[in-house]
Amino acid sequence: MEGLVSLAEKFWSLFYRCFWRWRELRGFYERAVGEAKGDEAIKQAALEIVRSDFFTEFIQRRTVTPEQEFSEFLKRLKEKCPKADDFAITEFLEDVYARVADQMEGHETWGKRGDEIAEFLRQRRQPIGETVFERVPEQRTYPNHFSHIPKASNFLDREEELKRLKEWLKDEEQTVGALVGVGGQGKTYLAAKFAEECLQNGWQVRWADFPFTVEHFLLSIASEMQNCGDQYASIVGDPQQKFEVRIDNAIRFLESQKQPWLIVLDDFHKATEDKWQEVIALFDQHCRKTKILLTARREPEAFEELKLPTGAHEILDVPKLPREVAKDYLQALGLSVDDDRAERIWEKCSGNPVAMKLFAQAARRRSVEKLLQMPLPEWSENAQKWMDELLSDLSELAKEAAKRLSIFDEPVEHDLLLAIGAKEEGLFDLQDYRLAERTIDERWQEHDLLRQYWKAKLSEEERASWHRLAGEWLKGQAERIKAEQEGRKFEDWSLELQQTWANYLHRAFWQFASAEAVKEALKAASPITELLDRWGEWDENLRLCQKALELARKSEDEEAIAIWAHQLAMRHHNRGNYEEAEKLYRESLGINERLGNLQGKAVTLHELGRLAHDRGNYEEAERLYRESLEISERLEYLEGKAVILRRLGLLRKAQGRKDEAKWLLKQALEIFEEMGHRYAEDVRKDLEALRKEE
Repeated sequence: MEGLVSLAEKFWSLFYRCFWRWRELRGFYERAVGEAKGDEAIKQAALEIVRSDFFTEFIQRRTVTPEQEFSEFLKRLKEKCPKADDFAITEFLEDVYARVADQMEGHETWGKRGDEIAEFLRQRRQPIGETVFERVPEQRTYPNHFSHIPKASNFLDREEELKRLKEWLKDEEQTVGALVGVGGQGKTYLAAKFAEECLQNGWQVRWADFPFTVEHFLLSIASEMQNCGDQYASIVGDPQQKFEVRIDNAIRFLESQKQPWLIVLDDFHKATEDKWQEVIALFDQHCRKTKILLTARREPEAFEELKLPTGAHEILDVPKLPREVAKDYLQALGLSVDDDRAERIWEKCSGNPVAMKLFAQAARRRSVEKLLQMPLPEWSENAQKWMDELLSDLSELAKEAAKRLSIFDEPVEHDLLLAIGAKEEGLFDLQDYRLAERTIDERWQEHDLLRQYWKAKLSEEERASWHRLAGEWLKGQAERIKAEQEGRKFEDWSLELQQTWANYLHRAFWQFASAEAVKEALKAASPITELLDRWGEWDENLRLCQKALELARKSEDEEAIAIWAHQLAMRHHNRGNYEEAEKLYRESLGINERLGNLQGKAVTLHELGRLAHDRGNYEEAERLYRESLEISERLEYLEGKAVILRRLGLLRKAQGRKDEAKWLLKQALEIFEEMGHRYAEDVRKDLEALRKEE
C-alpha cells in the first residue's frame, strides 16, 4: 500500500510540474485581471494578452524579471487600447500585479515569485523625496520613447520613390538612407508607407519623431533589449557608461536579432546634438542587417562632415507632387476643379503638397480664378510673402489666435490659450481653414509652417507677455492639484497625479524662462529636478539645470547662482562628468562662503566629499565629510549630520575598517529613527550588508 501511495505522489508531482502548475499560474493572472479595478475594455485586452504568447514568452520564463514582464505587458496593453488614458492603464496593471502577488503569498511553488513581484511594486511605488545628499539610483526599467508609425493619408503616386526605397533595403552595402526635400513635400508620409510595408514583410520597425535626443534613443533601445531579456540592457541604458560602449552594445543587439530592424528618424533636421552625426556614422560603419532611414529638409551633416564613403548611404530627393495627380490630390482636399485648373494650381504652387493644401483652403473663401491671378512666388524663395497673400482673408481673431499658438512647439490646452488672450471664435476659424487642429486629447496644434510664419511676426513685448501668462496658468494648475491633495504626503499621490503636477511645473519653467521671468522660473524648477532624475529624464534635467543657472547668472542673484551651480553639478556628477561637477561645486562653495550661508556650505562640502569618494580619493573625501559634519553639528542640523555619518560609515567600509563603519552607521541610524526619517531603512540595509560580510 505504501508503495502505491508513493507511486501516486510521484505521478502527481510529475503531472503538477509538467502541466498543472502552468494552469495554476495562468489562473492567478486571469483572476487578478478580473478582480482589478479598471475599464472593461482594458480588462478584456489584458485577458487576451495573458492568454496569448505573452504567457509562454514572459510569464513562464524564469529568466524574465518582474520589471521586464510588467514593461512588456504595459507596452502590449497600450497598443491594444490606444484610446485609453496611459495613466489609467498603468494604475490598472499595477493593481493586477498586486493581486497576483497576494495570491502567490505563502504558496509552496509560487511564493518566491510573489515576493519578487511585491518587491518590484514596492520599489516602483517607493517615496521619491530625495535630498541633495542622496545619489539617484540607476533606473531598472527603461522608458521607450519610440512612437507609432503615422498614418500615410493622401498618399498619391509615390510608387517610383517606394521602388527606390525597396532597392535600398535590399542593398547590404547601404545602411543609412535619407529622404530629403523641402517642408511639406510628403517625406513623412512616404516613409510611413514604406515602414508599414516593411512591417508586413517581417521587419521590426521603430519610429522616432524629432526632437528626439541621443539619450532617448539609447534608453529606447535599452527598453527593447530588456523586453528581449538581453543582459546588456543595463549597459545601454546607463548614462554613466562611455558613449561608445553604449552604442556598441546597442548595435550588437540589433545585429544579433533574427528579424532585421528598420529605424526611422523623422524630421532629422530638428536634431540639435552633434552626437547624432556620430551615431549615424557608427551605424553606417558597423551594421549589415539594420537599416536607418532619415527624413530631413537638408542633407544630414553626417554625410558631409564625417565623410561617409560614396555608396555607403542613399540620398533620395523627394520630388514635387507629379503634375498628373494634381486633380486627385485637390479633390482629396475638398477642392473640385477641372484638369486645366488643377494643372494651373499645380504650377502656381510648384507642386508642393502643403502649398496646394493651403491654396485649397483659401479657395473656400475666394474664387479659384482670383487666387490664380495673385502672385504666388516659388516656395523656397519667398515663403513669407506667399504666406502673407494666402492667409490675407483670415479674420483678425484668427490671426490673433494663430500668433498666440505660435509660441508653443507642442500641442496646448484650450483654456491656456484663452488665458493668454486667444478667442474661441478665432481658434475655430483656424480649424476651419485647416491651419490648426485639435489632437486626440483636445489640445490645439498649429501647422508647422504657419507657426514659423507667425513667430517671425511677434514683437518681443508680445512674446514675453504671452510666455509669462502661459507660465502663470500652468503654475496655477500645479497649485490647484496640490491644494486638492492637502494633508496627503506627496509619496501617497498616484503616479499619474505626481507626473501631471510635475509636468505643469516643468512647462511653467520653460514658459517663464522664455519670458525671462527669472524668479518665477527658478521657483517652478526647484521641486521637479529630483523627479526628473527619478523618472529617467536625465537629459531634460541637465538641460533644465543649465537653463536655470543661465537665468540665475543673468539676474546676478548670488544665492540663486549658488543653488543652481550646485544642482547642475549634481547632474554632471551623476553622469560621471567629474571635472565639470567639481568646477560647479567649487563655484557654489565659494559663493556660500562669501554669503555666510553655512548650511549651503555644509551641503556642498558633503557633495565634494562624495565626489572625492567616487574618484577613490578616500583621504580627501574624509576631510571634506568631517568639515561638513562639523558645520552640521554646530548648526544642530540633524538630518545633515545623519547623512554625513552614513557616508563616513560607507567610506570606512570601502577602506575595510568595518568596526568603525558599523559604529558610524549605528549613529546615523539612531538619528534617523529618532526623526522618523525614511532613510532609517536604508541604513538598516547598510548594516545588514556589513554583517553578511563579516
